[in-house]
Amino acid sequence: MVEKNEVTKEIQNEIKQDVKETKKFIKNYWLVSTVILALLLVAVLANNYGYIDFQKNKVGNNAITFFNTQLSQTPGTLEGITQVSGVYQVMIGIDNQQVPLYFTKDGNFINPGYALIPITGSAINSNSNTNTQTQTQAPVEIPKSSAPTLELFVWSFCPGGVYGESVISPLATLFGNKINTKVRFIGPVTTDKQAAGTSCFSSQGKSIDEGINECCITYNYNSKTYYSCALHNSKTNLLESQESERQACIQKISGTEKLFQYLTSFNAECISKKGDAAQFETCWKSALDKNKIPGTDITSCVNQKQGLKLLIEDYEYGQSLGGISSSPSYFVNKAQLSPTSSDNLKDSVCSAFNNAPTECSQVVQQSTTTNSGVQCG
Repeated sequence: MVEKNEVTKEIQNEIKQDVKETKKFIKNYWLVSTVILALLLVAVLANNYGYIDFQKNKVGNNAITFFNTQLSQTPGTLEGITQVSGVYQVMIGIDNQQVPLYFTKDGNFINPGYALIPITGSAINSNSNTNTQTQTQAPVEIPKSSAPTLELFVWSFCPGGVYGESVISPLATLFGNKINTKVRFIGPVTTDKQAAGTSCFSSQGKSIDEGINECCITYNYNSKTYYSCALHNSKTNLLESQESERQACIQKISGTEKLFQYLTSFNAECISKKGDAAQFETCWKSALDKNKIPGTDITSCVNQKQGLKLLIEDYEYGQSLGGISSSPSYFVNKAQLSPTSSDNLKDSVCSAFNNAPTECSQVVQQSTTTNSGVQCG
């Protein structure tokens, strides 16, 4: 009987020991599993954040390259990248202001104000004669006349506007006085404080009064307060508004042909100097002299506020067309178009004649053949 009890106790002790070992194993198992899972989670997160950092670096590199080669003739600097509404907002610093660009998370597409376009590839190559806007644009009916009017709206420092000038300049030469060619300036130049205070890159996130200080030159004209504003202005650099007044005066005093001669020099040599007021002034004066444009007359026109008057007229005329918000904007007989080249625009002009002249049979070449497809505004 004793032996049986001893055996039973021995068995019970073994069972208890097994249970104890089993509990210990289970406890260790879960500890080990927890550690393994934690390590895996850390690895996944590290990899994920590493991927995010990689994507941000990619977007940043694409953004600054795109800005410096396609949007601005003055190099910008990368100031920061944040996620906004499912896309990356990239802040580019230029002329003591910050310009936002928006990219998809893979870093391959940018939204410059209309449908997404790729940064690389044929969609930004003018040789393809396509861009997002022109692919989807419905045919435009152009009113006919004996002498069609060809108009281009620009901001004078906008790369897209510079390209637009290279598009219409050959047509002004080809048709001469058979068409009425005119460069107009977007502004706004207005008494409307709301429009003025939100009119430039530097006004973003600021009050209306602060925006006016950033974007505009304030004038007392005809017993009213006018604000002469431009997209690329800033509080410390209002040269775009001043240059627009000067170009409007050149066109009025010396004619459109002389304006295009001036623009050939100015766009190639002076816009890049806009960060230094002294160098910029030397450059535009040299461009006037080079093209035999009377600098004294042009300066007098600006000082007497005739340039301001011309910009007011351009802005009010643009408002009558429905408002102009992008540079370049092309019009033939007040019909808005999106041409792909000078020759393409020539066809539109020719369709606006009551009787097309012999010049319409010619193929028009333009001096600038690269267009990013990007507009300002």
